Amino acid sequence: MRLYLFTLVLFLFSAGVYAQNRAVAVVYDNSGSMQQAGQCEGINYALQLMVGLLHPQDELSVFKMEPPVGTDINLNQKKSSIAAITQSYDCSARKTPFAALTTASNKLAASNKKFKWLIVLSDGDITDTNFEQAAGSNIRNFVETTGGRVIFLNVNTIQSKLDRYLDNSNTPNNTLRTQGNFDQIIKTMEEIAGNVMTLSKGGVKAQAQGTKITINTPVPLKKMIVLAQDARKNAELPNLIKANLNGTSLFIEEPYKAQKLKSTDYQMTGIVTHVKSGKGEGVIPKGELTLLFDKNVDVSKIKFLPEVAAKLDVQIKGSFKAETGNTYTVCDTVKNITIVAKLLDLNNKPLDEAVLKGSKVSFVDENTKKTIALRYNPSSADFSASIPLNSKRITVSASAEYQGYFNYQSSIFVVQKEFCPTPTAFIEASKKTLHAKVTDMQHAETITVIPKIKVGDLPPRAATPEELKDLYFEKLNDTNIGIDVTETDGK
Repeated sequence: MRLYLFTLVLFLFSAGVYAQNRAVAVVYDNSGSMQQAGQCEGINYALQLMVGLLHPQDELSVFKMEPPVGTDINLNQKKSSIAAITQSYDCSARKTPFAALTTASNKLAASNKKFKWLIVLSDGDITDTNFEQAAGSNIRNFVETTGGRVIFLNVNTIQSKLDRYLDNSNTPNNTLRTQGNFDQIIKTMEEIAGNVMTLSKGGVKAQAQGTKITINTPVPLKKMIVLAQDARKNAELPNLIKANLNGTSLFIEEPYKAQKLKSTDYQMTGIVTHVKSGKGEGVIPKGELTLLFDKNVDVSKIKFLPEVAAKLDVQIKGSFKAETGNTYTVCDTVKNITIVAKLLDLNNKPLDEAVLKGSKVSFVDENTKKTIALRYNPSSADFSASIPLNSKRITVSASAEYQGYFNYQSSIFVVQKEFCPTPTAFIEASKKTLHAKVTDMQHAETITVIPKIKVGDLPPRAATPEELKDLYFEKLNDTNIGIDVTETDGK
């Protein structure tokens, strides 16, 4: 018998900024190959945890790959949903069709939730013939039109058909892979957790004082999630019985239990408990948070996951020709854009300066995964950087982490270049020549010239104030006669 301490916190899908503003679709490979090293049982247990961790306002759907049918999970009835999951999602199919990915991405695209996650758990060995041609750019279009994210956990160590499809279609994604054994699956799922949840990986590190845990939170919280897990048979995990902030009692939701005992090889038990300011969706202020349990606490088996009452606000700035959804179009002459990020509380006020200074905020090129650190500006309490546009089309995002408390990832944006004709300037003059006596310059004639701009085949137009700043008059001949030039209303 093999016993494992299952430390998976993959499925706290705080997909970006607002926990109640996310939609998650999980597509899992239910073919027989997923039973070889306990992958299917791990997915089943993780789905139970996910239900316990998400908000009732979130949207969650789970898709088998064969048949490619999705099931909406009722997050308002978590206990019955967890019980139903325990008895389902076995892996015995003989095919691995692609259709579930398209169906799941379409469902996410139709959701009114701002932050969308498509999670694919498979060995990537799609069995459809010529599925690449049929799928086309469906998944890439989902990312580029909605800003959603794709996570592919490949339990195959070699390049799979799904890997090649994602590469050939230039679909931004985060692909992680394992060697297919149970230990590696757990480890890789923890890596996914660091990518997809708003929490800093592993949560807050705390020291136990018997049955008591004290955490000094420097940021306001939507809730504190306590995730206790043990792989021992008949494990008795501690239950949270009291919580307070600076001496004021907090509300403890009824805990949710995840358990998987289908086989003797893998035994896992988890308890998810939510601590909130009250029965509603209020905010827990920053301060000293005290948690009391019914028995001594082993912090190696409990994670304290604060869900911060804050948001990552990202703006792309530049000379844009057009803005459509998450896509920004610039002229092909543009060399740089600017990305600006702010970490705000739910009242749109910047977080404390100590938190901002301690945060790591970065620009991310979603295709190459290269990052550029954003510079903190104390006067404006934001982070920014100039980003070079070295290719015709890039997909970008921003991330922000404060160790132990949050790990935000923004939606994905597309910046693309289009050809723009070069503007040329000319003038319209009120007369062709000037007449003046050098002995009577006080009565010299005047001429009015109006700068005009011509762009491609478009009719000439007046110069904008910005363009006027770049225009100047050049004296074409060598003369000692002075010419005074004044500008009034663009003339």
